[in-house]
Amino acid sequence: MTTTCKCIAHLPKSLVAEIDPPNSIRDAHLHHQRHPLDNDVVKGVLFKRGKINPAFQRRYFELTLESLTYYCGDDMRGVIPLSTISTVQSHADPSVAWGIELVTPARTWVLSAANGGDYRKWTASICQRVSVDAVAMESHRELHDGKYRGVCAVQVELSPTYSVADAVKYICACYMQTHTTVTLHPFDPTDYVLEATAMTKSTSGRWKDPARKVASYDEFQTCCAAKETLEVTLVLREEKTTTNATKDYME
Repeated sequence: MTTTCKCIAHLPKSLVAEIDPPNSIRDAHLHHQRHPLDNDVVKGVLFKRGKINPAFQRRYFELTLESLTYYCGDDMRGVIPLSTISTVQSHADPSVAWGIELVTPARTWVLSAANGGDYRKWTASICQRVSVDAVAMESHRELHDGKYRGVCAVQVELSPTYSVADAVKYICACYMQTHTTVTLHPFDPTDYVLEATAMTKSTSGRWKDPARKVASYDEFQTCCAAKETLEVTLVLREEKTTTNATKDYME
């Protein structure tokens, strides 16, 4: 097997020592409530989940004081009036690392940022422009979970030539390069193995042998064959159950 496997990799929440503010949608909103409104148009790329096709599509967005408009190339594809947004919240799907939900009467818009910096930029700018009630409606727990779900996750591509130990080291290296605003507690990557889940088949397994090739595991093979994203979580080698291993980043 020569195909790399796209993965969403999670680090345990207990490893996160500090996150530079703003840490959540509510924090971003409160921060901007204390500062003058920025009248400039916010521009950039986000990934939008389709209404019929659930796949995320890359779109160019422009945010003004009144609306969020998105384009495909030079063609305008849609406009979300900010006055129609009743709720701004983190996306609940753990496989979407930087997901944002905008709830309107017509539909729930699901957007995804490419990284933590873009996530903070867009959530801060949107929260600055919508009604305070749209942000206040989201529960503290949802914000807390959304913050850590995004901060503890990184998107990687695992080579079939990697051993489990190689994969853990690679994930940690990618995480440190991506999350420059996050400080981690000191830890040894060799203390960790991987818990893997093939989402489409609802199968999971512990990759507990550090020397074994990741390509030899069923979950890796399943996701490569289906061209789906694999979800993996760093777990301590001493931990015995999936529940104890995964609840750290889910709580």
